[in-house]
Amino acid sequence: MKYLSREEQKQLLRELSRRRDATRDFMIINLFLNTGLRLGECSSLKMSDIFDHYLSRIKPYLTVRRECSKTKKAREIPLNSRIYKRLSQFIRYKKRRGESLDPGDPLFLSRKKNPISRRALESVVSKWLRETKIGKNKYSVHSLRHSFAMRLRESGITLERIRRLLGHRSISSTVIYIEPSREDLIEAVESLPK
Repeated sequence: MKYLSREEQKQLLRELSRRRDATRDFMIINLFLNTGLRLGECSSLKMSDIFDHYLSRIKPYLTVRRECSKTKKAREIPLNSRIYKRLSQFIRYKKRRGESLDPGDPLFLSRKKNPISRRALESVVSKWLRETKIGKNKYSVHSLRHSFAMRLRESGITLERIRRLLGHRSISSTVIYIEPSREDLIEAVESLPK
């Protein structure tokens, strides 16, 4: 299982935040790192999945619709304050660009103003991982999902809560996140009494 270290995640986001031409890409990568979405779930996001049109604001959670979920079960992923703020900024950016914010419209558009495809999302992530020289081509979109899960695990979040956030049917799919990392093993042997 490949995932970005916290430092690599910070480096990636720092580089993207400096690029004026990367607003959409910055949001896409932030969303993967802060929600653990699957590629197909992200490409299928509609405005109504994140935006409350009645109240004209971002919802406190992101909705993964049943028809977009690998497990065919809908789920809600709470948004942390960082991603909530960034989504609010992104909605303002979309308004300035004249993009539609109608409930059924896609959250992310391609450069040609079409709904973004899975392949285009993969290209966005690959491009920025390559340009920022993170991981030397060892990471993929799915690595961002693993990064989200590992950050949760490192923060002491229970496996059941991680399972629910990731939308796994079974806890056996989530067990990979409790596998000790190399750093965990080093820490274990260093903790031996002298």
